[in-house]
Amino acid sequence: MPKTPVIIVLFAAFLFGAATPTSKVLMVDIPPFQLAGLLYIDDALGVIPHALLTSSIISCNKLRLMKSVDFSGISLSFLTVS
Repeated sequence: MPKTPVIIVLFAAFLFGAATPTSKVLMVDIPPFQLAGLLYIDDALGVIPHALLTSSIISCNKLRLMKSVDFSGISLSFLTVS
């Protein structure tokens, strides 16, 4: 079994676990709406280029993926205002 997928999964788990403590530290200086926008923009910047450059994803699914990332970033950012 190649070690690369295991390393990627462990790194993703580390980033997922580090998100909450980092967000709590950032909440002191940044309002929730701006923090949500920054997190979703960062997410989109990571997902969309990978989806565009990966040839194993079917083109209609690439469009769906980009729309879902964009829609979730916009809608969830507005939901965090209240």
